[in-house]
Amino acid sequence: MAENTGNKMPTNNFSESATDGKFYIADYAKMTFVKLANNIIDVNHTWVSPDHRGEGLAQDLYRQMIGYARKNNLKVIPSCSFVRKMFTDNSADLDLLA
Repeated sequence: MAENTGNKMPTNNFSESATDGKFYIADYAKMTFVKLANNIIDVNHTWVSPDHRGEGLAQDLYRQMIGYARKNNLKVIPSCSFVRKMFTDNSADLDLLA
């Protein structure tokens, strides 16, 4: 039986400045946020390339954002409709809502 040697998806990445940040997977998907006062981030946009939708990339970015928020003691404003839905579907994360 042949081993699957298909292309492996690039790993998640992160970049931030003093005012905002982005979680991303190459050019396939991204989730952006703005830093607000009082340790709050406003997650304002999630995008996945049409060629990679349905592969769980947005969920991966959500989990990365949740980990970042927990590690840095941040609260989250889910301005992005996808992130709002993920909070609704993941009640264990509700403690992070601003």
